[in-house]
Amino acid sequence: YASNSFLALKISFANELANVVDHFNLTQPFTKVNVDDITEIMGMDHRISPAFFRSGVGYGGSCFPKDIKALSHFARELKSPMHLLEKTTEVNAYQPIKAIEHLIDVIGDLTNRDVGIFGLSFKPHTEDIREAPAKTIINELLSPHANVHCWDPKAEPSMAIEFPSLCYHHTIPDTFEHADSAIIVTDWPELKDYFVNYKPTIPIIDGRGVYPEADRSIGRTKVKDFVKLQNIR
Repeated sequence: YASNSFLALKISFANELANVVDHFNLTQPFTKVNVDDITEIMGMDHRISPAFFRSGVGYGGSCFPKDIKALSHFARELKSPMHLLEKTTEVNAYQPIKAIEHLIDVIGDLTNRDVGIFGLSFKPHTEDIREAPAKTIINELLSPHANVHCWDPKAEPSMAIEFPSLCYHHTIPDTFEHADSAIIVTDWPELKDYFVNYKPTIPIIDGRGVYPEADRSIGRTKVKDFVKLQNIR
């Protein structure tokens, strides 16, 4: 419990750091700080390590949320609450909401908009959608009646059971074709490979840093990396 809770804490710390960087970049229009550069440098310190130290739409799965709840409950039973773990959970819960907030900043009202969700599982190479950030994002999109178009090479059947009304697509190009904006939720390698040769022109909220860094600054793409909160190009 303690080990997984600490790893989750690292993720939430990176996300809080990203939030600070976001606000700094808003106040400094001519100076843009990249939070990934900060966490990468910090990770070079052997006392910290780069593992589980990257900002994004938050963690999910069966282990981290469960273990944090178990350890927090155990501590409260002993009347020694671990407030840091409770804040870790709070920060993590906000990250998917933050992606939606940035999408609204870019495209405005979500009503009847066609939003592509790329990645449904909580991490790549699995069909596991337990506590997946995509669920929160989907619910936030359905509330204002947005049309949700999903792609995931493994998790589609599982998500379709919980959200049967969504539009599920079998390929990345087909999903982009039906979307007027997109959120990258899972860092599937297929997405990285796709972006090597194709640069969609719709606004993209990159929640996992999979869009090529070089192409964010060439002045041609309409990508908004919500982790770095850069302006739409």
